[in-house]
Amino acid sequence: INCPHCIKLEAAALLMALPTYRALTTQPNSVMRRPALRSARAHNWPWSPNVLIRIHRSLTVRGWLFLSLVCAGSLLPVTGLRQFFIEPLNTSSSNVIWFLIQVLPLLAPLPGALQGHLRSMFILCLVSSLYFIHAVLVINDEPLFFVALVEMFFALGLGVCTAVFVRKRREQDAELNDTP
Repeated sequence: INCPHCIKLEAAALLMALPTYRALTTQPNSVMRRPALRSARAHNWPWSPNVLIRIHRSLTVRGWLFLSLVCAGSLLPVTGLRQFFIEPLNTSSSNVIWFLIQVLPLLAPLPGALQGHLRSMFILCLVSSLYFIHAVLVINDEPLFFVALVEMFFALGLGVCTAVFVRKRREQDAELNDTP
């Protein structure tokens, strides 16, 4: 439904997600503190080229974070589907314990990853290799072929997205700490 009120709410939500001009210009050693851009700031022109580049990079980093969290969140139901419905163990308690052992490496760094911490994202990148190796080992089993294929897709996606996030975020941090 495309009512005008809903479209205005979506636009307002998108604008609220953007970093503010004050947040971009008041950080120490900021790009905006260089003498060449003080005249643009004095004329109340908030969308100078450097600010637009920083907004674009911030949105790019957020996009990679979102994709990596989607892949990590998708590995949980795939593991649960395989563990509880396709290949269950004899008792339900052993199913739950084995499921927790399988998803614990994915759940441990998740709180830090939700906040975008580099260490947690790097650990998620390493954990994705465990899921990828498991999918490669299980893909030859006939009843688990499609589940292993989906697990391989999300594990590979998680590894790539977290690696790109860590790289982009380190570049962004290095640029912010660069002295003029």
